[in-house]
Amino acid sequence: MSEFDSRARDWDSNPLFLERAEAVAKALLELVPVSREMKALEYGAGTGLMSFLLSDRFSEIVMMDQSEEMVKVMQEKVATSQIQKPEATTMGLGRNGLQERNV
Repeated sequence: MSEFDSRARDWDSNPLFLERAEAVAKALLELVPVSREMKALEYGAGTGLMSFLLSDRFSEIVMMDQSEEMVKVMQEKVATSQIQKPEATTMGLGRNGLQERNV
């Protein structure tokens, strides 16, 4: 189990991580002209904090992370939220390119 796998369940309870996601989302919206017709990919999404903050700004968001436990948390959040746009998947980048893993 990776460090991120072991920290996934408690990740969202750390106010620093939420503050960072909010700051990055705000900066992205200031620098990039986004529209609701656009689709987004967040790689290294963790538990999806930033994707959930931006979900009303895009037509679709795919959240990817190589930590299987982070993706499980993402999937639980999608299942229990009113927001249906984010899609969570596990994907790693290795020497041979993208490596999809089933969660």
